[in-house]
Amino acid sequence: MALKQIEDKKYENELLEAGFNKDKIIKLAFAFEEKEVLIKRN
Repeated sequence: MALKQIEDKKYENELLEAGFNKDKIIKLAFAFEEKEVLIKRN
């Protein structure tokens, strides 16, 4: 869900416009449940 939101809202566009290389942008989603964390990468 979080990674879909990153795609839908096109958050990377600001970085691309600032001159960052698309290959260098990493999209991460974090989910927490008590002391556990799940990290998902694009």
